[in-house]
Amino acid sequence: MECKIHWSGPSTMSFEAETGSGHKILIDSAPESGGQNSGPRPMELILVGAVTCSVFDVVKILSDKCEYLELCDVDVTANRVEKPPRVFREININFTLKGKNLDHRDVEKAIDQTKTVYGSGNNMLKKTANISYSYKITN
Repeated sequence: MECKIHWSGPSTMSFEAETGSGHKILIDSAPESGGQNSGPRPMELILVGAVTCSVFDVVKILSDKCEYLELCDVDVTANRVEKPPRVFREININFTLKGKNLDHRDVEKAIDQTKTVYGSGNNMLKKTANISYSYKITN
C-alpha cells in the first residue's frame, strides 16, 4: 500500500492525497488551525476508514447469510483525549440494518467477527479506544 501527499502551499493547511489505487482526497483543517475547511480532517479520515472496514465486513458476512440485505446505515460518534497525542478514547458504532430473513444471531456473529477477526482498522484503534457496537433491524 502506498500514497502521496501534496501540501497546497504556504498560506494554507490543506493537502491533496493520492492513494495507491489512484483516488485523490482533499484534506484540510479547521480555520482556527490555519485551514479553510475545504476537506475532511485527517482524524476524520482515520475514523471513516477504520469504521468502513468493519461495515464492509458486516455487509459481506450478512450478504452471504441473508437472502437479500437491503440496508446498512451506520452512525458513529467518537471522542478523543484532550492532550496530544489526541488519540481516540471512545468510539460508538451503531448499525441500522434491513434485509429479508435477517436474523439477530447472524448480525451479532457478523459484528463479533469484525471485532475479533477481520476489522483491520478497528483492531488498530482499539489499542487506545473503547469501541462499542450496537445494532437495530428495521422492517
